[in-house]
Amino acid sequence: TTGYCGNGEMLDLYLRTGALPADIQAAVNAQFPEGLAVTALEEVPRPAPAITTQVVAADYSISLEGLDLPWLEQSWLEQRIQATLDAETLFITRPRKGRRLDIRPFIKVFTVSPDMGSLQLQVLFDNGRTVKVEEVLSQALQQSADTFRAWRITRTGLHLQEASLPAEAADAPQAAVS
Repeated sequence: TTGYCGNGEMLDLYLRTGALPADIQAAVNAQFPEGLAVTALEEVPRPAPAITTQVVAADYSISLEGLDLPWLEQSWLEQRIQATLDAETLFITRPRKGRRLDIRPFIKVFTVSPDMGSLQLQVLFDNGRTVKVEEVLSQALQQSADTFRAWRITRTGLHLQEASLPAEAADAPQAAVS
C-alpha cells in the first residue's frame, strides 16, 4: 500500500469468460461500494505486458488546505521547489537498506498552486523504480519524511509507455480492466 488516495487507478484483470466488456464492467461495479467504480474497461490482446510494467510516470496532488504550519508560506515554498528543480542531485538514504539514491532524476514536475491550496508533483519511473512523495517533500521542504505522513496525498494519474504489441498477440483475446 502507498498510503495515498487514488483517482484513475488501473489494474490488470484476466478472465476465463467471453463476456462483453460492458457486462463485465456492470458486474464488477455492482459489487463495489458507493464511490468506487470501474470507469473504463478495455480488452487487450494477449500476451500484453502487465500494466505495472508499463508505468512511466505518476501525478500527485498534495493538499495544503487546513495545514497550520508557520514555515509553510508561498514565497518560501516557491523558492524551495525551484531550488529542488534546479538541483543537479538530491541524495537520500533509504533507511531499510541504507542505500543512497539520487532522487532528482525522478522529479519531472513540481509546482505550488497559485491559491496555495496544493502542490502538484509528477514523478518518473525507471524500470519499475521510482521515488516516494514523502522523500521528495522531505528534501524540498527540509522536513522529516514523517511530517508528511498525515498530509492528504492523492495520486491523480498514471502515464503508460506506448508499446506496440506483437502481430500474433492480436489473435488471442484477453480482458483487462483499467
